This record gives sequence, C-alpha cells and structure tokens, in this order.
Amino acid sequence: MAADDNLENLRKRLIMRAEHRGIKEMDIILGRFVRANAQYFSFEDIDSLELMMAENDQALYAMITGHQDIMPEHKDWLERLQKFALELHL
Repeated sequence: MAADDNLENLRKRLIMRAEHRGIKEMDIILGRFVRANAQYFSFEDIDSLELMMAENDQALYAMITGHQDIMPEHKDWLERLQKFALELHL
C-alpha cells in the first residue's frame, strides 16, 4: 500500500471518529473541523489530533468555549478549534 493511500485511510477514520464523539456539540465542532481540514493533515497532524481527541469530551468542549483553561499539550489544536467554532457562530 502506498503511503498516500494509508494517509487517506487515516484521514477517513479520523473524520468518522471526530463526527461520532458522544456529545452532540463536539460532533458538530470537531466533526466539521476535521472534515473541512482533513485533506491537509499529515501523519504527524493526525497523531497529535488523535491524542487530543482521547481527552474527555466535556473538558474539550469547555476549553473550546473558553469555560476552562486550555491544556498546554493541546494548545495549537484547541486554539484552532476555538477559531473554527467562532467562524461557525457556535
């Protein structure tokens, strides 16, 4: 299997995981974000995003909405998600 095929499969799996989180708000924010940007994600991006996605949904949602401080280890992704959520007017 070519590396591009493998990367595309990882992107598809990531989209599925992002759209089926467990709480609807995260399905919408994270799902739409990943679907809109997956084509640009590298192997490294997917690895780091999956680490962030392993965190508790309620905590992630609280960080994205500014109700909780952002975890430093996921700062880049969470800031991108905050900006994306604002652009969606969520």
